[in-house]
Amino acid sequence: MELAAETLRLELAPFGVDVLEVVTGGVKSKGQTYFDDFKLPEHSLYKSIEDVIASRAQGKDQLPRMETAEYAAAVADKIASRTTGRFWCGSNAESTRLSTTATEVPQNAMERMLGCPSDVGWML
Repeated sequence: MELAAETLRLELAPFGVDVLEVVTGGVKSKGQTYFDDFKLPEHSLYKSIEDVIASRAQGKDQLPRMETAEYAAAVADKIASRTTGRFWCGSNAESTRLSTTATEVPQNAMERMLGCPSDVGWML
């Protein structure tokens, strides 16, 4: 998804189309209410950790989750401000970002090395 979003962001910028990839952390949702009768097939490779999977699916794992309205407002603000690129939002999203991208070359540095500014407005 990341590669597709970044490709679309660069390819569509000359046409005035903004692309924002939202990487979502933990968010409370009603989707967690549909797993009361969660059961894995008897021969599932994951049967030994079925209780852990069920707990997570039901939101009973004690992990923090951002309120749905707070998440929606943050994403809507980014969209309304025409932010492009990647936006990390939700509980633990920032710590996940730091642990997975610490060795990554910053996006704007890579774009400068390739000769295009981060807003790609030069293409218009």
